[in-house]
Amino acid sequence: MSTAAAFLRRDFLMFTSYRLSAATQFLSVFAVITMVHFLGKTVTGQGALLERYGGSYAAFFLSGLILTDLLNRGLGSLPGVIRQGQQAGTLEPMLAAPLRLFDLVVASSLFGLFQSLARVFLLMVFGVFVLGFWQDANFASLLVVLVPGTVALFALSVLFAAVVVLIKQADPIIGAYSMMAAILGGMVFPVEVLPIWIRPLAWLVPLSHAMTGTRLALAGEGISEIAVHAIVLAAIAVVLLPASIFAFNWAVQRAKYEGSLVEY
Repeated sequence: MSTAAAFLRRDFLMFTSYRLSAATQFLSVFAVITMVHFLGKTVTGQGALLERYGGSYAAFFLSGLILTDLLNRGLGSLPGVIRQGQQAGTLEPMLAAPLRLFDLVVASSLFGLFQSLARVFLLMVFGVFVLGFWQDANFASLLVVLVPGTVALFALSVLFAAVVVLIKQADPIIGAYSMMAAILGGMVFPVEVLPIWIRPLAWLVPLSHAMTGTRLALAGEGISEIAVHAIVLAAIAVVLLPASIFAFNWAVQRAKYEGSLVEY
């Protein structure tokens, strides 16, 4: 066997050994094609579809980009702290501190979360004062949507942190979820362009309600117009937050029992 063939075989075996990661890379191609398809439908019917969001596709896309960036960075914050601690060998010393592991992990991820929020703030300011978007924004409505949305996002991050504790890698899972959320959540097109049979699935994705509620608030809609999205986000947060904390604590206890907590 030639050197090139040997390396190709090695790399192929390594690639296919992480089945979820390999599947995610292939699925990402179909995700991009799907988004381009629905983006075309959005632009073609721009007047009718975007009217309730202010009528500007540029503003619509920028708000989707901002929230998706916040989603991706927020989801990866807690799992990233766990993973970094495993690889650097600092997770075990953290366990020796007279604090709960969950408190330490949350505190360690705060700077990254504040960075994400700062990026959101700067992009919003740029959109308002430089591009002239969202001049009629209703900030009370925006707050009503973003508060439960942030809690729901934090709960998802805790859940993915539990996955890292158990299987050491959560990047493929987070990547797959982010792709699904981008499509069902309406990152680059309104949820209304999705086929009718798939729209109910969008209601189960927190990003869908955060996207729609935020865009309506930025277009100047009152609290009554975004209330349903805020209520759904609050319900998701109330159910998911205690469940994710329980899952995280269970994962840590299981990893301690197996002796795999600091493995990577």
